[in-house]
Amino acid sequence: MKLFLIGATGNIGSCIRDEALARGHLVTGMTRDAARLSPRPGLSIHRGDALDRSALAAAIRGHDAVVVAHGSMPDDPNIGPNTTLAAVSILGALRDAGIRRVFWVGGAGSLFDAEGRRVLDAMELPPWARSAIWSMAALLMHLQTIENLDWSFLSPAVWIGPGERTGRFRLGLDEAVVDADGKSAISYADYAVATIDELENPRHIRRRFTLGY
Repeated sequence: MKLFLIGATGNIGSCIRDEALARGHLVTGMTRDAARLSPRPGLSIHRGDALDRSALAAAIRGHDAVVVAHGSMPDDPNIGPNTTLAAVSILGALRDAGIRRVFWVGGAGSLFDAEGRRVLDAMELPPWARSAIWSMAALLMHLQTIENLDWSFLSPAVWIGPGERTGRFRLGLDEAVVDADGKSAISYADYAVATIDELENPRHIRRRFTLGY
């Protein structure tokens, strides 16, 4: 499979890149700073900006799927609007290039807990984080209205961070996956495993899903 990965040097994106390459897929990794990516077998490096719709459309043409791991910096005061602008540009580029398959790295804030409350509402968050979460929630709602796009949107566990690649986790849909102690967690590496699993064997076309230990 030939994948185009937007955000190939971030915490999640770099793990998705490595997982895809390890499984023998071809990856075009897009980054704003090409110096952060080193050449290796199976990896093509593309310097670009998700906000440049026409250039992005030209770059993604000919790929089997696009993986969006794009994210703004937490200290960006306009993180919410910028997240939305990037999503609009990417969706436009997908249409222009005739790409139907897209996998979106989503957020956990719009998941629900066992009592039906949004995770967002149960957390103390700074304004920038709430803005980013609502932007991702709005994106999910918009994706659900698009008929001619084979999208998947993977919300991570409530906690996601560094950790080992176990390949052992549970999947869910709109409710956060928690362990016996009530903790919702996943490593970047295992998130990447679930991403490539879904791309290789689609089970959540036009659907949000989530995961956790």
